[in-house]
Amino acid sequence: MTFAIAWAVLLSVVVVMTLTWPTLWMRLVLVLVSVGWLVVNGPVEGDVLWELDSAHGLTVADLFGLAGVAIALLVQFSPSRRRTRRGGRR
Repeated sequence: MTFAIAWAVLLSVVVVMTLTWPTLWMRLVLVLVSVGWLVVNGPVEGDVLWELDSAHGLTVADLFGLAGVAIALLVQFSPSRRRTRRGGRR
């Protein structure tokens, strides 16, 4: 359980860093950590929100990982995101 909580803290830190420094590498790290969360969140899963079958479903804890992927996509395709050319010109 401690590992899952530490991973949740890591995911939170990476979300903040991605929103602060929206580089390609930060978005990729956020997606990787978010997908990793879906693997390690077993000990802290909450209620089942949507049941696929008797052994699989979407839980409350899964939403945290899905939110990380959604944030990475929103930052990537944000219309307000400015792209700079080499030399610092816009």
